[in-house]
Formats: sequence, structure tokens, C-alpha cells
Amino acid sequence: MLRGFLFVLCSIVALGQVPQREPFDIAVQSYWDARASGNFDQARFRREEARNLLAQTPSDSPLLPSRVQTVAQFYQDSGWRTQARAVVQDELSRANSPAESHPIRIQLLNMLADFWQQDGNLLKALSYREQAVAALESAPPSTSPDRAQPRLNPGLFFEARMGVRAIWKAGRLVDNILL
Repeated sequence: MLRGFLFVLCSIVALGQVPQREPFDIAVQSYWDARASGNFDQARFRREEARNLLAQTPSDSPLLPSRVQTVAQFYQDSGWRTQARAVVQDELSRANSPAESHPIRIQLLNMLADFWQQDGNLLKALSYREQAVAALESAPPSTSPDRAQPRLNPGLFFEARMGVRAIWKAGRLVDNILL
């Protein structure tokens, strides 16, 4: 009797130790499983579910950029490039509420610039790169190591600068060819 009670108690404790997965992660895994098995209607449903769950992610969450990239990639892999950009644009408009120089906003600006650059619209890509650079340059320096402020990734600044430079050079090359 005592062994049975201990077994039940240990089982309950062990089940409580199992990490719970977030609904977004479950939707992403379900999407990939459905797509891999060739069930494209189910994959479409899971993609829309992931997009709805993305909209519920707080705009200041550090998970937001990776989730936006994941959902946008779903649309891009399906050949819906405009919808992929719309996902990033929607989240960027939602992320405009924090400070203009917030690292998440800067990542979304760079992501949107990448999508426009892939589509060949260099002017729009340049516009978003310039916004990212301006946001990086206006970011306040960290005043105290005690305060928990999100730290800017110096790679973001370099990436944004290099993206602007590459787009500018491509534009100059097109001008030279046309003239």
C-alpha cells in the first residue's frame, strides 16, 4: 500500500516536471509536420494559427523577432512573398509603440528591408535600412549597469550600414547602366 502511494506521488511529481511547450511552438511544429506529410490544407490552417498566436506575443518580448521571422518564412516558402512582408509590416506597426530605438523595432526594420531587397525594390529597402540606422544612432547609451536595459547588438548597426551601402552601390550601378 505504501509503495503504491509513493509510486502515485512520484508520478505526479514527475509529470509536473515535464516542461510545457508554448502554443506558438506547438503550432510551428504542427505546421512542419503537416507540410512534411503533404497535408497542405492542414499546413495552411497551422500557418494561420501561428500567425494569430504571433499577434498575441507582447511587442516587447525578446521572442518576437524570431517568431516574426518564422511566420514570414512560412509564407515565403509557400510563394506568398507579399503576405510574408505583411506579417513583418504588421508586427513593425505593433512594435512602434516602444521607443523608436528599441532593438526589436530595429530588427524588424532590417527584416523588412531584407524582404524588399529580395523582391528587387531597392528604394523601399533603402528606406527601411535608413530608418534602422537612424534608430540605432538615436539609441540612448546605457547609463548604469544596474538597470536592465536591452542591449543593442553592434552587429545590427553594422548590418544596417552595410545594407544601406550595398543598396546605394546597386542603385549607382543601375544608374550607370541606364545612362
